[in-house]
Amino acid sequence: MRFILFWILLLPFLLGAQNASEVFGKNKIQYNRDQHDWWIYETTNFVFYWYGRSKNSAQFGIEICETLNTDIQSLFEYHLKDKIEVIIYSDHSDAMQSNLAILDPVSNRNWDVEPKVVDQTIRLFFDGSHVTFANDLKRGILKVYFNSMFSGSSFQQVVQKIISYRLPDWFENGLIDFLSDGWNPNDLRELNALWNKKKSFTSFSKHQPDLAGKSFWHFISTTYGKKSISDFLYMARINKEINRASKIVFQTQFSNLENSWKYSLNQTKKS
Repeated sequence: MRFILFWILLLPFLLGAQNASEVFGKNKIQYNRDQHDWWIYETTNFVFYWYGRSKNSAQFGIEICETLNTDIQSLFEYHLKDKIEVIIYSDHSDAMQSNLAILDPVSNRNWDVEPKVVDQTIRLFFDGSHVTFANDLKRGILKVYFNSMFSGSSFQQVVQKIISYRLPDWFENGLIDFLSDGWNPNDLRELNALWNKKKSFTSFSKHQPDLAGKSFWHFISTTYGKKSISDFLYMARINKEINRASKIVFQTQFSNLENSWKYSLNQTKKS
């Protein structure tokens, strides 16, 4: 199995880059007689793997992946060295039954939370909604960029090696939620329902890290502009400390940013 999988992963490089004008599904891979026939297709920045039942989902992903990548690349002003690999399944059941030993099996609950990403490999399944599939692919690409920027298999694990303290839970999850979903009236209603105006951001984020983080990054984006996000991430990585990065990018301590977030939210509640 390892030998066959090696050739599956090596074949894109042997075949060379392919563009969208070539025949879809030109290169066929039989990796296991007991499984479906796997096919491969390369774009400028991606390598897609799929089988018969997941062909339509893969084709949809191929049509939108480069646009998503361009937007994310522009936002973070960062370029990946290698292509992103995307493995497409027709549904959750097929994903669980696959014997491609790239990622450990995960529960249906975890699949609903986010796509599974290891290094620069994204594993997705189609749940019947093209909107959800596109959003999951976008979330996967975002996570790959984070992984690459911080040189490791997971953003949280690598940052723990680089800096002397653990980043708060809201930092990564909130940012990916904001960049993939945006900020909408439902988020604001949920925030107003759960947040007590007397609570600080630090206190609230301990109980609601994803929502708190999403609202914080929304505040940063609307107050300082989206480019400040990439600047902040870069400085946090270089300086190995959030407060130091805050002083450089926003000319203020991070605690002041938290207070500004609280004031902004209170003003929103009054309006």
